[in-house]
Amino acid sequence: MLIRWGVLPPLTASKFPEAMRRSSSPWLRSFGFAVLIVASCLIAEVGASPGDQGAAYQSCVQRCLTGNCSTSELLTLFSAQRPWYLGALRWDCAEECRYDCMWHALQFLRKRGRPVTQFHGKWPFLRFYGIQEPASVAFSILNGFCHLWMWRKFRRLVPRSAPHYLIWKGQAVLSINAWFWSTVFHARDTPVTEKLDYFCAFSLVLYSLYSLFMRVLGTPHSVLASLSVTMPFVAFFAYHIHYLAFVHFDYGYNMLANVTAGLLNSLGWLAWCWWHRRRRPYVWRCALVVAALNLLLLLELGDFPPWHFLLDAHALWHLGTAPLPLLWYRFLIDDSLYELHKSSKAAKDGGTTNGASSLPCPSCESHDLLLSKVGGQLTQNGNSIGDCSGYT
Repeated sequence: MLIRWGVLPPLTASKFPEAMRRSSSPWLRSFGFAVLIVASCLIAEVGASPGDQGAAYQSCVQRCLTGNCSTSELLTLFSAQRPWYLGALRWDCAEECRYDCMWHALQFLRKRGRPVTQFHGKWPFLRFYGIQEPASVAFSILNGFCHLWMWRKFRRLVPRSAPHYLIWKGQAVLSINAWFWSTVFHARDTPVTEKLDYFCAFSLVLYSLYSLFMRVLGTPHSVLASLSVTMPFVAFFAYHIHYLAFVHFDYGYNMLANVTAGLLNSLGWLAWCWWHRRRRPYVWRCALVVAALNLLLLLELGDFPPWHFLLDAHALWHLGTAPLPLLWYRFLIDDSLYELHKSSKAAKDGGTTNGASSLPCPSCESHDLLLSKVGGQLTQNGNSIGDCSGYT
């Protein structure tokens, strides 16, 4: 403990607008009308948090900085006494002062019957070996693992020759990358980790919209056609990152960009699922994922102080999104196999749309039955394709 606690002057009236709640979940910025509501609330409430504006907190921080961080000798002593895990996560003397004084201020408020409040735009959390938000870190890792696990299933069940294979591979890579930086950001909130988390999250949001365009338009028949869709997305992403990194890191603009892309993505997939609901019964998985994400956003609207300073609404949001990749990749597997059956049968029949392409593909589990109806197992380089054996 860096500070000797003493009697502090009475808490003065604090400014009530709270800082923007900086949520970093890649999925939060991706889907639904509820995202727009959340974004409106966040953008409207930019300012200082009540906790860090209170006299108890500010007085404590000032005393701590003077008594522990004001000279090179004191900083050397601090470094020598600092646990290795705090050093590994680069907790410096000033940040330790703010962390310790946050708990002092909360104790001060509790004795006077006042509620838990935010500090510097974030709820107070108990650190675990220097990790700022242990629950969000654990659930971010869980999300990333689910994406990795299901992508490995996708690779095993879907051949590389399947339409849109590379599109879904790109989405899987960006998803895993986004959840990695979400983990890093929740473990240690710094300007660098914040930017990396935001940039990687937006890359996933924008790519999700791009993958929708590519899926709806079908496989491009030329490089020019592919570039005509790809380059506008690349150009906007480059502009977005350049503006935030080198011009102005604008939370409101960033949220608006994410909400716009996420809303278009959500509406587009729901419309696509509705259009294909009869021919492709497996689309219910896609629709369910979109609906679940929108419902989970209610957790963000009902933001509350962390339970026992460990588990808050945002951590529960991360927990809720973790199982969704299990459904999403099942949908991608079924859709890829369906498209593969269509294209393979069309090529075999000389470009006709009879046979497999005219039959609905209920799900991956029954695709072998579909193949038997149209005259045997399709092959790719002499090997059976789309084999669902072992897929559960």
